[in-house]
Amino acid sequence: MPTICEHASKHQCSCDTEHVQRTSVTAMSVAPAVFTALALALFCTSFDAVRAACILERSVTTSPSEHDAYSCVRSQDFQTDLDRLPVNVTKLVNVSFRDSKVPKIEKDSFQKLGTKALGISIVHCGLETVHEEAFKGLTEVKALILRRNQLTEVKKSWFTDLAKLESLDFSGNKIREFDTTIFDQIPLIVEFEISENLLTKFDVEAMKAKWPKLKKVGLQWNPYDWSDGVKVIDYANAYPSIVKNSYSSIDGIRETIKLVKECQGSIVKKDDPTELDDCVQTKLTKSIEYPKMLEGEKPTDPVST
Repeated sequence: MPTICEHASKHQCSCDTEHVQRTSVTAMSVAPAVFTALALALFCTSFDAVRAACILERSVTTSPSEHDAYSCVRSQDFQTDLDRLPVNVTKLVNVSFRDSKVPKIEKDSFQKLGTKALGISIVHCGLETVHEEAFKGLTEVKALILRRNQLTEVKKSWFTDLAKLESLDFSGNKIREFDTTIFDQIPLIVEFEISENLLTKFDVEAMKAKWPKLKKVGLQWNPYDWSDGVKVIDYANAYPSIVKNSYSSIDGIRETIKLVKECQGSIVKKDDPTELDDCVQTKLTKSIEYPKMLEGEKPTDPVST
């Protein structure tokens, strides 16, 4: 079984294995004040480096109030470890699982937390599926971090009760689209990450209009269509203090933005992605022969002999 360490007033820590139950260890009154939750976690995991560890830290002070923090690393049984959290004696709590096995979040996985859930973080856990009502009733959640997983979609039903959400992170998944109606459901977003996915389209104008409090956003490393890529880059150029890595490459589009805009101004069907792609590909082929085209210069006519 995983380890549970609790940073309480007496700094208690208990460590369990499948066949051996280690009794509680209570810090002596002479123990240094620096004997914190981190130290307790290291103490517990030293028995067996490959064992999972879950830490409950009490009264973490952040503005504007205190909350608890429950963190699990290398968990092999997500629901069992989550159920070990003593909700009856827990304040608002941030729940975090990292480098663990969490292939699915069920409808009732977080239900017992109710209004005590302040933040949920599932990072690098192989998460593939989230039930439509997985976050129902979690009305106090301000941060939802599902980074570095295997998600392919974002469902608007997830956000029905998350109106207070301020931070949302889907980076490093396999998401192909983001429903614009979600912008209306969570209007208080301050930080948003959806970089390193498979988005071909993203409505930056809707995001800008619906999320006026936005201070940080990550949009890079998605295979955007030419037209949407240009919009993302224009947004990044207009708001460099908001867009993370605003000058990093977005799958090569930044280097060819002049060619794309030339094509947008010349093609007959302005909204036809096929015609735009054909035009850009033709210009890119020519730019290989005449590199100056990428800088906006026309190639010099060959000298006739």
